[in-house]
Amino acid sequence: MKLFVSNYASQHKFERFGVLRRVRISRGKDRLGRFDTSVIELAPSRRLLERYRSANIDENEYAHKYWEEVDPVWRFAVSRLRDGDCLLCFCPVGSPCHRLLVAERLRKEGHQVVEF
Repeated sequence: MKLFVSNYASQHKFERFGVLRRVRISRGKDRLGRFDTSVIELAPSRRLLERYRSANIDENEYAHKYWEEVDPVWRFAVSRLRDGDCLLCFCPVGSPCHRLLVAERLRKEGHQVVEF
């Protein structure tokens, strides 16, 4: 399966990459409605995100805690994805983010993942 990962601000590139469906993987509401569906199971909890943003935990601990939350629902969440989906959140491109953790794992499982 070929998937994409990006943030809401990069949607102007969707057509160029051939994105078929915009998938929200964040808990925050995109008030502009820039997504087609949600796979909220891949979003970190608000508590975890707050701890990370306030520097109470580092990037490694964040990743560890993220997978503690997501591992139990990973198979279900991935089963909801389709070829051509773009997984979206609010984090700026190039910053540490859960969508990059998801992309890395999807690649290890044999999926093609393009970041933009």
